[in-house]
Amino acid sequence: MVWVSNRASATIDVSITTTTNPDGSPAVFRILPQAQALDTPADNLWPRAGQEQLTVTWSDKRVKVIPVVDPDAFVRVYDGAIALSQVVVIRV
Repeated sequence: MVWVSNRASATIDVSITTTTNPDGSPAVFRILPQAQALDTPADNLWPRAGQEQLTVTWSDKRVKVIPVVDPDAFVRVYDGAIALSQVVVIRV
């Protein structure tokens, strides 16, 4: 499951392809900055079974497409950068 956290100073728009999860939503989701809203699974988590493409659009219309995002990635979006971390998930 891809987790996207907005550490930028303004709202971002995020979309993730649905190649490995056809039931997932390909819609663009607006994520408020962490200073305005805490991260929650309902707002920040995308279930995916494999690698997908992630698109981030900042409020000033800059766009960054990341062609390969692992399904358990933790993505932090800043004003001038995107940090990707692989997460070790232990399901119970």
